[in-house]
Formats: sequence, structure tokens, C-alpha cells
Amino acid sequence: MKQLRFSKREYDVLIRLAKTNIDIADELGLKETYVTQVVYKIMSKLHVDTRAGAIIQAMKHEIVSLYNFIV
Repeated sequence: MKQLRFSKREYDVLIRLAKTNIDIADELGLKETYVTQVVYKIMSKLHVDTRAGAIIQAMKHEIVSLYNFIV
């Protein structure tokens, strides 16, 4: 897999993937529909179908560590 790059906004959402889209939107001051789009973009970049898969792949590729996640 080629090197993955994430925008600051994508990273901000990525480290919050353990939360719901509504919670992420509230926390970041965004619309829920926008957060949903960002989540799908993250999952697409990581070639996964689930949020859990995105978290695992992000850790596997050392994009984030377990300690980066905000729950």
C-alpha cells in the first residue's frame, strides 16, 4: 500500500472514530453529514468497510497509536 496521507480534518475525525458521527460533529463544530463524508473518505483510503477496520489499519500503518484515540 502506498503511503497514506490525511488532511488535518481527516486526522481529527480519524482519532475520534470510536465516537458516533453526531458526537464527532458536535466536538469539532461540524455538520453530521460532513463528518459522515469524511469517515467514508478515511475508510476508502484505508481500504476498509468499517470504523473498527479503519482504526486497526491506521494503527497497523503507524498513522496513529492507541493513545491518539479520543474516546
